[in-house]
Amino acid sequence: MCYFASSYLAGRVAALGCFDKPFSVVDRARIYAELDGDLGSRLADDVARYTGYRVLGFWDNGFRHISNRLRPIRHPGDCRGMRIRTLDNAMYQRVLGAMGFTPMVIDVKDLVRAVETQEVDAQENPLTNTMNFGLHHTHKHLSLTSHFHGVALLLANRAWFEALAPGTQSALLAASAKATAAQRQFATAEDALCLEQLRRDRCRGGIGGKRSTWPRSAPLSQASAIEILQSRSRRHERVVHFREPDIAKRHLVRDAALAEQQRDRFSRD
Repeated sequence: MCYFASSYLAGRVAALGCFDKPFSVVDRARIYAELDGDLGSRLADDVARYTGYRVLGFWDNGFRHISNRLRPIRHPGDCRGMRIRTLDNAMYQRVLGAMGFTPMVIDVKDLVRAVETQEVDAQENPLTNTMNFGLHHTHKHLSLTSHFHGVALLLANRAWFEALAPGTQSALLAASAKATAAQRQFATAEDALCLEQLRRDRCRGGIGGKRSTWPRSAPLSQASAIEILQSRSRRHERVVHFREPDIAKRHLVRDAALAEQQRDRFSRD
């Protein structure tokens, strides 16, 4: 058994590309319901058809946000010329390039080095990665863009799974469903915890006593994303309106409180 980002299989399973649509997810509860319903069943069938895997669950791989070392990002012009580290994913590169960034594919094992040596000016990741890799110590500007929401696949070798006794298969699926529910709760709560820690670090001041700058930021709508992409082709900028970070924080705190309630129920089961 293993788990990894769905993007790694998108080249073999075209349907998984649905997770790589920019700014398409703003409600975790809604995407969870879809993944636990018909959409998830169809995707699992496609994974089984085109790979040697059996999907056991769809895990939350986090909303991706942008951090950088140069300036706040409030409209497309602020992105222009910034070298941004991203994944080896054509859609990610196309969207970031349309915003004005210069995308650079760098393996995650080299991410910290690339940020610290200023090989890149910006990077995009879930808050947990930005925090755990210590990238906020170098990047003092964080934009809560939620430009992609990642899904990780919990997988088993299909031949191995099908060789199991029916009762064992059922038990494994039940355990996987329980693990999936718990993982999603942890992912939601961790976002709120990371945001609060990043805000505390900001209040203490940044490297060399310089206080970090947080732009007016929150998840963008799909309409705003289209504005960004179209602005590049029209050769002029249109301002994208963001919510204040305190509003974004309230959404994350609400999600964390819900996750805590669900975790309590989960621990009693």
